Amino acid sequence: MPLAALRQLAILTMVCVAACRGLLFAPGSAFGPVMVGRGKEVPPADAYATNLVNNVCQCRMACWADPRCAAASALTGEDNSTSCRLSSKGPLDSTLLDSPNATYIFWMEDARVMEDGLVYFEFGRMMSYSETKALCSNLPGHRVPIFKSERQRRVMDQIFTSGPFRAYWVDLRKTSPTDYVWGDGTLFGDTRISTMLALRKGALPEAVHSWGLSTLYEKPETDFQERAVCQANPFGGEW
Repeated sequence: MPLAALRQLAILTMVCVAACRGLLFAPGSAFGPVMVGRGKEVPPADAYATNLVNNVCQCRMACWADPRCAAASALTGEDNSTSCRLSSKGPLDSTLLDSPNATYIFWMEDARVMEDGLVYFEFGRMMSYSETKALCSNLPGHRVPIFKSERQRRVMDQIFTSGPFRAYWVDLRKTSPTDYVWGDGTLFGDTRISTMLALRKGALPEAVHSWGLSTLYEKPETDFQERAVCQANPFGGEW
């Protein structure tokens, strides 16, 4: 079998794994840039069809083959039967249900793999930090961007220059006048990137931050709008 065909088979096999953990992304798949994530489910009201299938792979294939389908979820019951919900709404248009045993399948045409090995997706409109966090949390395996390594310093600027000349939200919180913490609990001062970033401090006792023009800007959580970007780690890299 040609090498290209073997690579394609490996991609399709990865995407079809029913017991996938976390998030998988196959940007080079013949079926388009498909993502497969655990723990989210299409709400019944958003499904135009619910079918019994043999596995997650069949659910993905059913969605891909139907022009109406933008996303699907597969849930295996105690009797090992798999229920497949097909939806015309993608993850940006549907409030997904938390379901630990469900697998959610969706397509992200505009997702980009950056040089830090992480995947980034930008919404096409400005929104508050709270709105951005809610939307990123709705995407399986996604979060508001967190940057820690020296290599990610370039990625921060690449994202900024790739869109409107406007700052975008990052998940850095000011928890006191002197304490800054990334969204995963890592202290800002404990990261290698902290010495490379300009932090413009303000008068707010607690705040969130956006990044632009090589500076972290202090902002209120709900009353200010910036670009909204989500970050994901489907390849298991450092983040």
